[in-house]
Amino acid sequence: MFKQLLTTALLLATYWVNYLSSSGQLGENMMRLREIFPFPYMPAGRTFAIARSAIYFCLGIWCIRSWTKKWKNNETNNAILPRFWISSVLNIIWIFFTAREWYALSVIIIAALMVVLWKISSIITQFRKQHEFHRWTIVTRNAFGLYTGRVTTATTIVGISQFIYIIINNQRPITMRWTVLVICFGAYVAGWLFWKHRNWAQLAITLVALAGVMSSVLG
Repeated sequence: MFKQLLTTALLLATYWVNYLSSSGQLGENMMRLREIFPFPYMPAGRTFAIARSAIYFCLGIWCIRSWTKKWKNNETNNAILPRFWISSVLNIIWIFFTAREWYALSVIIIAALMVVLWKISSIITQFRKQHEFHRWTIVTRNAFGLYTGRVTTATTIVGISQFIYIIINNQRPITMRWTVLVICFGAYVAGWLFWKHRNWAQLAITLVALAGVMSSVLG
């Protein structure tokens, strides 16, 4: 019971902090990052909104299903939960740091979040190799596939560029050469993740993100 209560509370807290950030109540509105950073590949706000809505909807379904008796006793679900708690705390901190315009710290946090989500993806993949396929796998793979795909592309394309632009005070992230380099790097990492886990939800949200990036680049 405690695990389910903590999972639900952290997910609801993440929802709430996202709402506060999107409405500008925590400081800088995350939907306005495109206006703050002059990167030609910064996706439009609607791209973030679509991705975030899909992720939190699927995570909500996963959270509700985690209350069932079968899931409570599931070995893989129990292995995921502690890492999900960490990811939720990191997500909240990332949103808060971004809203307070502590961008360098926010990039470090989202990179840590990405690593935690990669570990969760590895657990799910290992589960599929060792157990028979069932509905729990579908819900979990879709939820965390979307989550991992979005955070990975955000970190490898936008996050790295933000860090260099702020810390090194370098104009390179706004050049076309850097644009091509960082998009290729983000696509490579996303492709590696798909090859490793064969998660179609992760691939789908990656393609949405890359489409948003290319739309911004091409105007």
